Amino acid sequence: MPFAPYAEKIRHVVVHEHPPIYNGPWSRDFRQRDLAVSAISGLAAADDLVLLTDVDEIVDRRALDGFDGAMACLRMAMFRFFLNYRPDPRHLPFRPTGAVVRAKMLQRVGSSYIRFELARQKT
Repeated sequence: MPFAPYAEKIRHVVVHEHPPIYNGPWSRDFRQRDLAVSAISGLAAADDLVLLTDVDEIVDRRALDGFDGAMACLRMAMFRFFLNYRPDPRHLPFRPTGAVVRAKMLQRVGSSYIRFELARQKT
């Protein structure tokens, strides 16, 4: 198991079912993101930074140096299909795909709102 060395650090949040109002793939995705916030409950201090990214969105640590706000979007280059295949940036520019947020703000408004609404408003 490649994750066995990290087993103590992995918090597994199971979503057994979705209420009927979550009837589409995107609404279920948003709900799962919001439920994932419970994974850090009791672990993160109010001012800790939390990265809201997809698993394939790797944030350069230097992008966080000196960050002192409540939330910011993360503009990342997009690669397609495999590592280092990047379309011409004139046709596919950097775009806000993730966010960095203080844990206290995340608990207050939820990850879906931060990731998809606020991040796009701050560009």
